[in-house]
Amino acid sequence: DRIDCHWTLFQIVRRSFAWGCFELSHRILSSRLLQKCSTQRSFFWLRSLSQIANAENTLCNCGTSCISQCLELLNSAYSTICSLAAVDGQDGTTSPAGKFYFQAQILRNRIDFIKLCICTRALCTEMIMCGGNLPFGTRQRLFLKNCPKQFRILAARYMQIYKVYGLHSCQQTKSSLRTMFAMCKFMEAFIEHTISELSITGSLRIQPEFSHPKGDKNLAMGALLLRLRTGALKPLGISKSTSRNTTELLDAIDAIMKCPCPFPIRMFQITPISYTIIDISLDIDSLSTKEAQTAIESSTDDEYVDVDDCGNEVVEALPGSPLKFIISGVFPRTFLKSAVIRFSQIIARTSVYYEGQLFDDEDIDDSNVDENGEEVPQCPRVVSRCEEPFSATLLPGGKFMLPIQCDPVLAEGQYRYSVFVATGIL
Repeated sequence: DRIDCHWTLFQIVRRSFAWGCFELSHRILSSRLLQKCSTQRSFFWLRSLSQIANAENTLCNCGTSCISQCLELLNSAYSTICSLAAVDGQDGTTSPAGKFYFQAQILRNRIDFIKLCICTRALCTEMIMCGGNLPFGTRQRLFLKNCPKQFRILAARYMQIYKVYGLHSCQQTKSSLRTMFAMCKFMEAFIEHTISELSITGSLRIQPEFSHPKGDKNLAMGALLLRLRTGALKPLGISKSTSRNTTELLDAIDAIMKCPCPFPIRMFQITPISYTIIDISLDIDSLSTKEAQTAIESSTDDEYVDVDDCGNEVVEALPGSPLKFIISGVFPRTFLKSAVIRFSQIIARTSVYYEGQLFDDEDIDDSNVDENGEEVPQCPRVVSRCEEPFSATLLPGGKFMLPIQCDPVLAEGQYRYSVFVATGIL
């Protein structure tokens, strides 16, 4: 109460969000900062933060009994942030270049995580009342079977945010995002071991990326997940009792709901992220003489490189012929200045996926056709993946040019070349 500087109070709110002290954040925002707003935009922004703090504080104190009030506050804050992004005249909630993209994605993922946990908890309660597994073929059973997939998709969304903002964020932001990612992976693994048809008796199937990154255990949520993983999740690989596993899952959900979830400090930075456009072009010199001549002759009307319905460039090449691509671009000065890590290299890895055969509609194989006569989509199969990454040093001004040599494909078919680009330190 003795602090009169509004900026100091705002800094306290930032740290309170980072450590999960939402009661203090809500009290400062509602009683001190909201009354001193000079613009309408600042008022709506601080009010959305106050609603988030109030929702998280209510969830920590009351647990799942006040979940409707918590979701109402979070949805209201999400709508306010989307409105602020619309006022700026840009698509700020769907593009990383928008000012409020990070805030909107974090809130949306948090709302989806709470909804998934509540639905899973309701199904667990129904399983306990039924005395075992849910009947096969029912809607509840199907939803519970799909819950691990939904948590896996949510974890991928958190990881995508981490990849986009990791280079431009502080360690606390990256640690919070990793903790949120671990929450989703924990729920995925726990539900898979609870449902008898998904569990593997006597073994614990946890993906390598589920392991807690260094530093996450210092947070309350990270420490809780570590204890639940060792004390509750591992014994499920030995236990064959579905009712016991369901009770353990129910208790784990209640514990996660009441544990404060740390928010990234970047939530308070309303600035768009800097980005660069990477150009991937085909090196004509790597083709045969006839193919290169065809490419040069048709370069004016773009007949050699076609584009499919998804916007992907399609390159025709003979089986066994090597392909060489060139990755080039320029990192803007704002991108280099906002990066937390000073990198000096561009690194790329390639993977080749088999998409399907080369045939027309009348040549479709009957084995890949369903009852309605429609082609059944096949999962892409990895043909090759480079063991050693390709690297190049950044040129003055942030420019880079990286040639990539792909292994020749011997069999005829449709293939997709995937390139993963990252930065490194020399």
